[in-house]
Amino acid sequence: QRAEKRCKARLSNGKLCPRMDLRKCPLHGLIVDRDDEGFPLVEVDGNEMSAAQAEQDHHEEQEYLRDLEAATGKSFVSKPKKKKVQESTVRERLEKKLLNPRTIKRVSAALDAARKARLQRKFGNQFAHLLSK
Repeated sequence: QRAEKRCKARLSNGKLCPRMDLRKCPLHGLIVDRDDEGFPLVEVDGNEMSAAQAEQDHHEEQEYLRDLEAATGKSFVSKPKKKKVQESTVRERLEKKLLNPRTIKRVSAALDAARKARLQRKFGNQFAHLLSK
């Protein structure tokens, strides 16, 4: 089908919208008859389109997009956006490494060994410190 009516909605620069679509301009909505300055000839109520009509338009639009995809081989339907993964901060990366239970166990074992070696070196010959852990 060939569209013969222009949207002709007034743009911010004073010109008229040159788009030629069948029923609905993607920028300005339903295409209505307008005068040479871009004002509607007949006032149109925005709530006029029923739910059934909206569903039918949506179905036709999806069918048209599928036909376009089949003909061109390109995808025109946008994929659902992925949630943005928040980048981990330096603090979070360090916490992940340092507060790991295996790391804590390894570090505490090394500190205990160093403490025992120091006690043995300084007080190894004294009976009071001989049996300390």
